[in-house]
Amino acid sequence: MDPGLLRKIPLDVIINHIIPYTYAKQPPRLMSDIRSFHEDYRIIANYYYYELNEYILLRDIVYFYNSGHPIDAGIEQAFVYKLNRNISLQKKPLEQKYVFIVLRYYENIIVNADKKIKFLWGLLTPRERTAFINRYIIPQ
Repeated sequence: MDPGLLRKIPLDVIINHIIPYTYAKQPPRLMSDIRSFHEDYRIIANYYYYELNEYILLRDIVYFYNSGHPIDAGIEQAFVYKLNRNISLQKKPLEQKYVFIVLRYYENIIVNADKKIKFLWGLLTPRERTAFINRYIIPQ
C-alpha cells in the first residue's frame, strides 16, 4: 500500500473505524474454516507434491468439483454452485462462468496451477475438504 494514501485518511477514521476492526474477534466458524484450510492443504500437499505433482492435484480437485467427471464430458451444476461461493463470480451470468471454467480449468490448466489449487481449495467447506481427502488420498 502506498504510504502517501495512508496519510490522506483522516485520523478520526483510522482511530474510530480501522483500528477497532483490526482488533475485532472473528467468528469461531471462520477461524475453524481457516485452520481446516491450512491443515487439510498441508495433508494434500504432502501427498501430491511428494508422491505425484501439482497438476494431478489440480486435475483431481477439478474432477471433485465436477462430481467425478472430466470437464470435456460436460460441466456439472455442482461445479458452478461451488464457484458461486466466490463473491466476484456470483455476479457473473451463467455463460461467463462456463467460459471461466473452460478457459482456466480445461484449456490452460497447467498455467498457475498452485494459484488455481489454492483458489479452488479455499472455496470448499471443511466437510468437502474432508470428503476430497477421503476419496483421493486415504484409499491409496
